[in-house]
Amino acid sequence: MDKTFLTSLAGVLLALASSMANGQTIDLDATGTLASPVGTVTFSDETLLNTNTVTAGGRTYYKLTASTSTDLQVNGKVGIRGALGRRIYIRHDLTNMVFAAAASDTGDGTTGTVRIPDAAADGSNTAVATQRESGGSVGSASVIYAAADGAVINADAVVSAFFEADQLAILPNTAGGISMSVFLDLSAALSGGTAVTSKEKTAITLARSVSTSVTPGQVTASVASSFTQLSSLGTLGPNAPQPLGSVNIRVGPTMGTHLNASSGDTVAALTDVMRPASSAMKFSGDFSVGRFSISADGCATSLANALKMNEAKDEATLNAASWGTGARSLCITVPNTNADPIAAGAFMVEADYSPLANAAFGPTDLALAQIGRIRRDGTTVQLPYLTTADEYNQRIVIVNRLSRAAGYNFVITAADDTTAVAGDMASGTIPANSTMVVSARDVVTVTGGTDASATLNVVATSAHIDVSTIQVNSRGQTDSVVYESMSN
Repeated sequence: MDKTFLTSLAGVLLALASSMANGQTIDLDATGTLASPVGTVTFSDETLLNTNTVTAGGRTYYKLTASTSTDLQVNGKVGIRGALGRRIYIRHDLTNMVFAAAASDTGDGTTGTVRIPDAAADGSNTAVATQRESGGSVGSASVIYAAADGAVINADAVVSAFFEADQLAILPNTAGGISMSVFLDLSAALSGGTAVTSKEKTAITLARSVSTSVTPGQVTASVASSFTQLSSLGTLGPNAPQPLGSVNIRVGPTMGTHLNASSGDTVAALTDVMRPASSAMKFSGDFSVGRFSISADGCATSLANALKMNEAKDEATLNAASWGTGARSLCITVPNTNADPIAAGAFMVEADYSPLANAAFGPTDLALAQIGRIRRDGTTVQLPYLTTADEYNQRIVIVNRLSRAAGYNFVITAADDTTAVAGDMASGTIPANSTMVVSARDVVTVTGGTDASATLNVVATSAHIDVSTIQVNSRGQTDSVVYESMSN
């Protein structure tokens, strides 16, 4: 391989490593494409602190730290030769930002706020000294430097403005721009008149680093079990933990990075943007039947002791520290031995995030949202009156218009001061395309009275099921009632 190529490659890699070591770099000559990125830096809103501010013009600016090690470097080509008595003046203006610490009085190849490290633009590293002429004080938004008198500067020479840690402060909810203008006259530079060359880029943006999304789900209580069991879901099977839905807390963007405004570190964890120990998620719904848990893997396993249930079993809370980042599922497990009907209804979730100490802007809380629901399958028919009195002959008529048999069961409710026991015909199967008639006495036996009520559950869609009662008294008089079949 060509030694010259290897030498050049080594130089490029060394320059790249040096640039990376110097923290964040903004290129004012970039086109803003993938091949020519500006290098705009994004800071996390949640890390701006009320205790780290600058007041200028009656407005509050929040200090930024570009890197844990060094500076924010803003590069731009001069764009005009400086030679033969032509002295150039370089002005940097800040948009939506001010200086939080004073700019240096001078600059050279390696130190100072504004530097011209290679005036010849040929790799010779011939530096030109600069002198601050105006601006750059705390609270100001511009600074002017003059190149050394008589300095020879190539038009392609790069001016680098190094803003040290805590040297810049930004207005909230804005983007911070930095411009570089080159003048041949100091008075024009001071007045901001027409520049020989001028360029500007968005150097700094602010963004919310915490985002929370909810993906609602659904499980089904089976009518065939009188709603005491859940239907099978995928490979989990019945009576296994099943996901009601999930919540995903993300810190930082899906691509790129957000920086901590106080340290310059990459924001990646809950502790970077909030106080998880005092942040909480709250779930609401009917938690009275089944076991509820939180899972990081779709309910295959549970996070131990994560949910704290209230006594009424209609609210459950979760410490955000236990939740962590990423998707977490709310799971329900109904054991095979359960005999209590599972209520249909929605489950809701909300989150209250506790901001960092002295944070100016806390994380965006999660507003109340539905995380999932329990539904019931099949058809339910309410029968408010059944009688076994001797003077009545009450029959229940069930029509099944499906081309398959449909299972059914009656859930009996006794009247006050009576005892009601389900009879032999309280459950069974309705043949396909048929009408079945059962006596109320075969559905329920009542002790201490003659009346009861019932809920009829049929494993079929309501459009294919009709239910009515026919009651004949001892005088032969008939009373018929048609009931509404409700789809669950």
